[in-house]
Amino acid sequence: MKKYEQALNKYRSSSEELNTQVIELVLNVVVDKIGNLASETHFTKGIDQLRKSVLYRLSSLGWHLQNLCRQHDQFEQAFRAHQPDSIIMYGKNIQFFIFDDFVFNLISLYDYYANLIAYFLIGENKKKIGWQSLAKAARDKKNRFSTSSVAGDIATHDNYWVKKIGDFRAELIHYNLNMGNDQQRISGRRGEDVKFELLYSVPEKLAKKLDLQAPVHKGVGIDLQLGAIEIGERSINWLASLTDRIRSKFTKNRMQRV
Repeated sequence: MKKYEQALNKYRSSSEELNTQVIELVLNVVVDKIGNLASETHFTKGIDQLRKSVLYRLSSLGWHLQNLCRQHDQFEQAFRAHQPDSIIMYGKNIQFFIFDDFVFNLISLYDYYANLIAYFLIGENKKKIGWQSLAKAARDKKNRFSTSSVAGDIATHDNYWVKKIGDFRAELIHYNLNMGNDQQRISGRRGEDVKFELLYSVPEKLAKKLDLQAPVHKGVGIDLQLGAIEIGERSINWLASLTDRIRSKFTKNRMQRV
């Protein structure tokens, strides 16, 4: 796990920032609309449930990244000890099981997030709008939401990022599996410990669409674990930035972090 700790810690920091931004946004929205955080109304119940949903999915995303790295480390240790073909095949399947679930959870996070912001920016009847419909509203010049100061950012982010991940997820769900490459390597120099590696890559189609910058293994592709962390981090950094802008532009900012 040591080779992933720096990237995971950086991701956790970004995740904690989004978590805080979402809580701050909701507190400000409730104070502006209701005036009292202790008041329990239909609106406060609704927005609190949406907040919990977003933060649950965010936590799930982190769990999948942590587990992707931990499982890879365990399979490499087993490969070092035994080197059976069954471990290599089983390890590959498990890695891509987790990566697929990571992709599903990421798109779900975007859906939950869209529901949250649409609930108070558009209307309480939009708490099930989902990301695709929110992005469509942002692009539709006939839709009042398209005139919002954040609509352009949402439409742009959808085009260059979310839509590409969503298309990849749709292919996984409806058409066929799309696994990355894999390779096992045993290497070492005289006087050094032998190095045992199980290498997996982000599926090439997705890696190219997103222009990932994570390390590349020659003959395999972009590192699966570090590539997944990059996808997660770039996503939640953008969501945190958007949340901060929404709080600044659409609330009175009376509730601030200490």
